[in-house]
Amino acid sequence: MKKWLMILMAALLMTSGCSTTQSQPETGSMKAGTYTATADGYGGKVSVSVTVDSEKIVSVEVGDNTETPGVGGIAIEQLPGQIVETQSIALDGIAGATITSDAILTAVKDCLQQAGADLTQFEKETAAKSGEEIQLQKDVVIVGAGAAGLSAALRLQESGQDNILVLEKMAYTGGASATCGGGFLAAGSRYQQQAGIEDTPELMMEELLEKGHHINDVELTRLHAENAAPTVDWLIDDIGVQFNTPQPSETTINRDFTAVGGGAGMMQTLAEAAQQRGIEIQLNTRATELIVDNGAVRGVLAEDTDGNHYTIQAQAVLLATGGYGNNSQLMDEADVGRVIYYGPISSNGEGMTMARDIGAKVTNLQYVGVKPNGLETGEGIGKYTQPANNAMWKASAGILVNDAGQRLIDETSSEEELVSIYKQQNDWAMYTVMDQAAYDIFYSTAIEKHLFSEAEAQQWIDEKGTGTTVFVRGETLQEAAEQAGIDAGQLAQTIENYNQGVAKGEDEFGRQVVAAFDTDGPVYIVKQNLRFATTLGGLDINTHCQVLNEQDEAIAGLYAAGEVVGNVQGDASSAYLSWSATSGKIAAESISEQLQ
Repeated sequence: MKKWLMILMAALLMTSGCSTTQSQPETGSMKAGTYTATADGYGGKVSVSVTVDSEKIVSVEVGDNTETPGVGGIAIEQLPGQIVETQSIALDGIAGATITSDAILTAVKDCLQQAGADLTQFEKETAAKSGEEIQLQKDVVIVGAGAAGLSAALRLQESGQDNILVLEKMAYTGGASATCGGGFLAAGSRYQQQAGIEDTPELMMEELLEKGHHINDVELTRLHAENAAPTVDWLIDDIGVQFNTPQPSETTINRDFTAVGGGAGMMQTLAEAAQQRGIEIQLNTRATELIVDNGAVRGVLAEDTDGNHYTIQAQAVLLATGGYGNNSQLMDEADVGRVIYYGPISSNGEGMTMARDIGAKVTNLQYVGVKPNGLETGEGIGKYTQPANNAMWKASAGILVNDAGQRLIDETSSEEELVSIYKQQNDWAMYTVMDQAAYDIFYSTAIEKHLFSEAEAQQWIDEKGTGTTVFVRGETLQEAAEQAGIDAGQLAQTIENYNQGVAKGEDEFGRQVVAAFDTDGPVYIVKQNLRFATTLGGLDINTHCQVLNEQDEAIAGLYAAGEVVGNVQGDASSAYLSWSATSGKIAAESISEQLQ
């Protein structure tokens, strides 16, 4: 069955009152009534009300919660219905929203226990779905519903192509684009001109090449730079995406548009536009193989979560499937060093793999977008805390040291400078050290921006540095340093040097410090790893976004856009969202021209 959904639409939260019960039927295993329970979600407590009769679950309603209204909202919207339909709490939950799903399932279990249920009746595995063989005929199939895929779909429709199908393997649209900060580089936009900002694509191209250390493909970098401004103007004028007034990028030129609401806000607008325009998006459906006829791509094979198998014939296929950061096999091939992955679980590289299987050329697999200030929560995976770090550095006394307790750099230095220092340390890691005032800013910012949850922070502190995540609290500097595995004596000297600099108004590393470090305690120390979410390798394309084979010839009928393309950003992530939307728009125009 086809499932239709928009990304990042906040779920309709159904209110729930106090637990009530009704009289017990003469027969049956449960006491009929409505029961309420709460469980820890990602952003805090999730309240769930369950109504049962004597034999079955009648309804599940999610009430008060502070879950992220994007992916977490999808779990809130979809999982209650699945529980009622299957009469089971032995479900996998919604991929990408594991914590919210677990909270709902835990609360439902609690409610069933209150009703006196025999839990074994509700913990049975659901039967596998057999599905059907389905044949479809489309003009264009777009695989992936992130910024590249939805931009392409919208532009194709504007160009008169109505017989389009967007396939998305997840239960929601948005992809990695919905998890990014929303920065969008564009030079020469009408909105820059209206603000009196002088800029050119040539200057943007210079910035992109310098950021990527000139490993970028020059022609594709030029393509990006020359088309980013028309793309941002189109997104604003025709699609309704809202951007803040452009701010300075890594140069002094104000060309960094940032989407209101970040990447999530932009993706919500794209999804709403696609829905309003009637673009066909099929969720929970994974493309598995490209259909090839006489060397040309003529469609895809796919399967959905209901067990249906699709053969979709098409004149053109656009791969907008994102990166491969969550694919351990491909990451081993990349061999990027000690860097944790904090990107979406959907970035498994299927699009690149499908194209590679038919002879497509791949390039730059060894490069990922490495950034500082990650937080390892499992082996090789984790979260990022950069916004919390930045807020704390600017407004309080917090410092960054190595495991020897030495401070080596101005904490507000560029990402590239910080990454260089990290790579010189044991385990490619540094440690953020904070007094109470600094930690309060760090913690509140992290909670507000959903970087980690209250429950997670408390669990890490309770572990006292014995778990994977080193996130400790000590009543004294000595206690905190011992838990974190840092040289306490050297750390004390480092903080004394820092405080002397504050007193003189001259920080030894040039940072603008605003407060002395309170050594009376408590003291917090967080181990920070290098992190990445964006992979920089992938398919090789030409300036029409056609995928190339090993002989640098275009593969007929096959196009690619967004992060699945591998030779655009060099060795450093730069303007990810800008490239995704811009290349999606270019690919759509190329496909439309080819089909006419």
